[in-house]
Amino acid sequence: MADLQITQEITVDLDDRSPFEYVVVKQGDKNSRIVAVTLLQNKQVFTIPTGTTARIKYYKPDGNEVLNDCTISGNKILVTYTEQMLAASGTGKGEIMLTKDSKELKSATFYTKIVSSVYKTDGFVSDKEFLSMRTVINDMDQAAQAATTNANIAKQAATNADNAALEAKKQAEELRKEIENDLELERDKIVNVHVWEKISSKLIPNLAAEKALDLGTWPAGVAGMKPDFTISYSDGIGKTEGEIVLADPIKSCRVTNSSDYEKLDFLRGKYVKKASAKDGIFKVATNASFSVVKEKNSIEMYVMKCSSAQHVDSAGYTSEYVTSANRSAYPDSGLQNEYRYEYRGTIGQALTKVSTISN
Repeated sequence: MADLQITQEITVDLDDRSPFEYVVVKQGDKNSRIVAVTLLQNKQVFTIPTGTTARIKYYKPDGNEVLNDCTISGNKILVTYTEQMLAASGTGKGEIMLTKDSKELKSATFYTKIVSSVYKTDGFVSDKEFLSMRTVINDMDQAAQAATTNANIAKQAATNADNAALEAKKQAEELRKEIENDLELERDKIVNVHVWEKISSKLIPNLAAEKALDLGTWPAGVAGMKPDFTISYSDGIGKTEGEIVLADPIKSCRVTNSSDYEKLDFLRGKYVKKASAKDGIFKVATNASFSVVKEKNSIEMYVMKCSSAQHVDSAGYTSEYVTSANRSAYPDSGLQNEYRYEYRGTIGQALTKVSTISN
């Protein structure tokens, strides 16, 4: 038998980039609307550590605040919209809060459009909701009752409970102050905020794991034989016909003596390419060291090595969405402060599209 629940999948950044699309739900529904949130960090799926607690901090359209527990399933955070969360129609906003030990991590804000019900049978009464706080208090009560079996344990438990209650009260006050200090835009201004796509003007590399890098070789069994190879390097990378290359200006150094490794510290932090190799571009570690060792494969060879470098597996341009109530904050299409901007419209226009599709 199918369950009377609807689950929507969304992704939310941990880098303070709000999703462009809204979650659309209906006023008056209760415990039937679930949002499965996948957290992202730098466009990659964030792995939730074992033992993490997830909560939803939610600000209702009428100003009432909500702090409820969420369920972690696999690597997704399941947010169940309670009756109180959907009591008031309009636009609500929320953020996922992860806690573990003494650490706390919040996601970017995501928005929920609560569509008005056709008519109200019993009426919707909106109020604040702190189910997460209720869980904490219940846990404290159970701990206090169990501790009464021993006088000394009970005394210590009472002290701990008092401290926990004070801490819980402090956290609740901090949450209330944070919400009160958050400058909430009026609803008609929220939907008319302008949206641009902000695209990086520099290639961002995807680097492989660190490993030792052979810069050049020469025979070890020939008397008087010296190295003779060239290392090309640059401060950055580029892309030509899909291939990753060194960015201009490209510099080079020629190695003609086995002791030249002592002069290669300037390669730290640079991108390098061996003239005789076809294995791509490497980024030398900032703490790399250089040496010459003797290795034997079919014959003995001297190898000039870099202790630590990373292969550039791929490179691309990153992008994110930025918003502003000021229509002229960023160019419609062009560069500003080393970023390229493309105007995408208003949040209100996006909501209209979502509502049309929903209808």
